[in-house]
Amino acid sequence: MNSKFYLACLMHTGLNLTIDIGNTSTNILLFDKDVVILRRKVKSLDVKLIERIVRKHKPVRSIICSVAKTPSAVRKFLSNNTAYLELNIDVGFPVKVNYKTPQSLGLDRLAGIIGAAKLFKGKSVLVIDLGTCIKYDFLTSKRAYIGGSISPGLRMRLSALHHYTEKLPLLEPENIRDFVGRSTKTSMLSGVQTGILAEMEGFISRYKKRYGSIKIILSGGDAGRFEGQLKIPIFAAPDLVCIGLNEILNFNAKN
Repeated sequence: MNSKFYLACLMHTGLNLTIDIGNTSTNILLFDKDVVILRRKVKSLDVKLIERIVRKHKPVRSIICSVAKTPSAVRKFLSNNTAYLELNIDVGFPVKVNYKTPQSLGLDRLAGIIGAAKLFKGKSVLVIDLGTCIKYDFLTSKRAYIGGSISPGLRMRLSALHHYTEKLPLLEPENIRDFVGRSTKTSMLSGVQTGILAEMEGFISRYKKRYGSIKIILSGGDAGRFEGQLKIPIFAAPDLVCIGLNEILNFNAKN
């Protein structure tokens, strides 16, 4: 823990700035304790936007989770103007990590699980993150993260059909009315989108069979496309990673 973050921890007050950098977009949330007071979603992270947010709202602490490259100017500005916590597997986490290769664990997956632990205290939770990849992550009722699965995401599957064949077109996702495709286009869309739905239902069934009653959280950019198609109770949480990042900041501030 750096000295600036340590001094900020002594305050136990102030706003937390959380930034979740994905492959296709960035979520920026500002928290006052557990309440979101500002939310921005942008395609690319611009240091000028961060400068405006920090100068207007004056957050005390900040943190970034990134699956892509973090702009060095953003990290430098936050380090100089807030108590910036560098996220890595060695910082403190409010859940137990029972992953066999923690150094290779995507920190977005872990942040999402910590967000799930905040939303459903004392419950077993399966988080399904529908982004560039589809990530399944499981938290036990005893707040232990045990791992999960990773599979290709919606656009990755459509792109693969085009890339690895001579004649199949490159498609964008579209809503389909019937799982039986009646053209090449609708057959591809059905194969990918109905396939993802069947995959999710299969994983949910397996987790329920092994662990009993569980909560299901959908997050990620494509969650909205599928949440109405699952025939079981689910909880949509588009800000799940940032909720987890806020918990990480609060946990380290107290410990």
